[in-house]
Amino acid sequence: MSSERRCFSHILAEHMKVCSIGPIISFITMIAFQFAFAPFNKIMESRGYNIINFELAWSPQKMDQILTSWGSEGIHAAIVLTWIDFGFILSYTAFLACSTIYMISKVESIILNPKVKFVNSSSIVMAVSDVLENILGLYILYNPDNYAAFSVYLMTVFSIIKWILVITLVLNLLRWLFVVIYKKWVQKQ
Repeated sequence: MSSERRCFSHILAEHMKVCSIGPIISFITMIAFQFAFAPFNKIMESRGYNIINFELAWSPQKMDQILTSWGSEGIHAAIVLTWIDFGFILSYTAFLACSTIYMISKVESIILNPKVKFVNSSSIVMAVSDVLENILGLYILYNPDNYAAFSVYLMTVFSIIKWILVITLVLNLLRWLFVVIYKKWVQKQ
């Protein structure tokens, strides 16, 4: 075996270690973030709207209604929650990408695999959309009486892109999980 091939095999082996440990670590981190989110969600929801309503407000009129309903305490809770969400983006992106790639690797080679490229590129676009959504959300939250109307529309567009990709990647992960389980079941028969 050539030294280049051994080097590539070593890199691939290290990548698979990360993809097998990554989902576990990121899942535990995601659970921890849910505990961090809970008190802030409770404050906002007690005032009639949650963070998803905020992300998907779509119009300045709806945004004004949400911000008025939240008041200063709800807005402060949304600010803290949005800052925490930057860390959550890393967790759920790592979980979806690593878990799916790990499942694919159990069924077929991941070397130059277009399915892996799809998962990686979708994960990046999803994370970038979420980051841009958070930046626009913070802009609105820090300027509740004086934000640009287009920021609400743009934040909603980034949120929709993020949610479409989250749903797509979760369904993709479930599909590959089913394929792995089915393949193991068939092998036992």
